[in-house]
Amino acid sequence: MDEDETDAYALCPSDGISNSDACYWIVPKGLNEAAVLNMCKAHNGTLASIPNQAVSNFITNNLRSVLTNLTYLYAAILIGVNDKHTEGRYMNYEGELQNWTNWDAGYPGGGSSYNCVKILPAFGNKWHDDDCFVETPGVCYFKCR
Repeated sequence: MDEDETDAYALCPSDGISNSDACYWIVPKGLNEAAVLNMCKAHNGTLASIPNQAVSNFITNNLRSVLTNLTYLYAAILIGVNDKHTEGRYMNYEGELQNWTNWDAGYPGGGSSYNCVKILPAFGNKWHDDDCFVETPGVCYFKCR
């Protein structure tokens, strides 16, 4: 394990998961978007954008037991993608355009009142847009390098 990997694992909460590029951790309680983001920042991270299918699979497969337990209480998991600044233009919390998406059929569909994006495990981990004030758990992201 090189120094970067050691630092990455040190940044990752004990119940998070790491690959060679990042750590992901579920904020395991229902909070609104601002509160989840603050929890991520408290651990030196941000809300997780999902750049591709491989990362989506990594997160949902490795956090399956956490996601399954949480979905008994919550139907959705907040991720770091939103269109708060420009309707229909989805950005991540690092200010980059979200190029890869995993929308469920008919989504996004909430108009200007639904600006946050959530994964719905019961719908094959597809994405839905939702109100940012609806309390759900969220996925945090920590850079390894």
